[in-house]
Amino acid sequence: MILKDYKLWDVVKGHTRPLRTPHDVGKAISHEDEERLITAIGQSRSPALLPLFVLSIDSGLRASEVRQLRHRDLNLVWQDGTIEQGWLTVRGPKPKAGQDALSR
Repeated sequence: MILKDYKLWDVVKGHTRPLRTPHDVGKAISHEDEERLITAIGQSRSPALLPLFVLSIDSGLRASEVRQLRHRDLNLVWQDGTIEQGWLTVRGPKPKAGQDALSR
């Protein structure tokens, strides 16, 4: 629109192409699907799967960010066997907009 306003579009229009529209964008998970996943994951033999899923859903981290997490990145304050508060440090470069490790 700026090029059209300054009457420069006709000069460059034959040398451009439209940006690719991503068709692999994510979709928000429904509450019902989330509950079904939590139930199924809770029946898994892997003790790490449920906390990892809950962390991913609650934090909104990308798959590549979750894979880079280490124990030292988590700081929890416990009181009477319950987490009172906590911090999570996410390290590493952020992937390109609209992409995560699963879509590459």
